[in-house]
Amino acid sequence: MPRVKFHNAGAIGILQDIPAYDLPPEAWSDGLNVRVHDGAVWKSLGHEKIMDPPSIRTFALFPAFSASGAQLFAYPGLTDIYGTDGTTHTEISRVAGGDYTGTATDLWNGGLLGNILILNNGVDVPQAWISPALGTPVIALANWPASTIAKIVRPYKRFLVAYDVT
Repeated sequence: MPRVKFHNAGAIGILQDIPAYDLPPEAWSDGLNVRVHDGAVWKSLGHEKIMDPPSIRTFALFPAFSASGAQLFAYPGLTDIYGTDGTTHTEISRVAGGDYTGTATDLWNGGLLGNILILNNGVDVPQAWISPALGTPVIALANWPASTIAKIVRPYKRFLVAYDVT
């Protein structure tokens, strides 16, 4: 079998959402236990705990960034939402409205819209972490009708898209 040389094998990375026959030679269609960094493919050395232990049973994990650019994470449970910087864990649940009412089957969804983290469990009004900081609670999404819920709320470019709105 002939050998083929690939230059810049890590220049593009792993692209699983494009058929392999449409990829350039430098792209990978799949990979396990590897990471692409600095133009090369490296063996993955494993994972690192970021919450040891979390303050509540965690049902999702969302990245966020403080105004200074520090990495934060929000992790919702069934009744509360917590934030962490990897060391300090702080409850950032809404102040008004009481505990969240979702169950383990109501999956949390959302994402970053600019630097605003949107969180939604499909049962309560979607929440927004306007200024991500461990001392700042989430609030109800502005201009969202009070008696309306959406099963899924996701950012897309500069828009929020809501699915299964009732």
